[in-house]
Amino acid sequence: MALKNLNRTDLWFTNDGDFLIDGSGDLKDTRDSADDYEGLRQAVLHRVISERNALRFHPEISAGIEQFIGRSVDKLLLEAIQSAVQRSLTGDNALTRNDFTLRILELTPGDVAILIYVNLPDQEHPLISMSWSIGSGDVTRIL
Repeated sequence: MALKNLNRTDLWFTNDGDFLIDGSGDLKDTRDSADDYEGLRQAVLHRVISERNALRFHPEISAGIEQFIGRSVDKLLLEAIQSAVQRSLTGDNALTRNDFTLRILELTPGDVAILIYVNLPDQEHPLISMSWSIGSGDVTRIL
């Protein structure tokens, strides 16, 4: 299992991509989290929300979900999103298909939920839970 390779210490970013700063003005890193898996959560989230080919030397790790903006949500679209996210998580062997469970579903017309459960001890909730507007391309919520 490659989970330990993804759960490394990194600078801690907000969901908007900004650095987090602590009370003394220092940059926070993922070790500052109360969650032992913040590095993993951040690495997985980055793969899902990054545009395709955003990382020139690692284009395979971006899901490229922006390609689905403006399309009508149906079963084929949900399957295509699932395939894109799955490829981004397994394309470079960072995770194996047995390391996670992925659910893609339409919450409301035009809003898609992406739920990623990574097989961690005692996990009851998804590591990543996000809703995404197909119409605008905006990520409307990340938990």
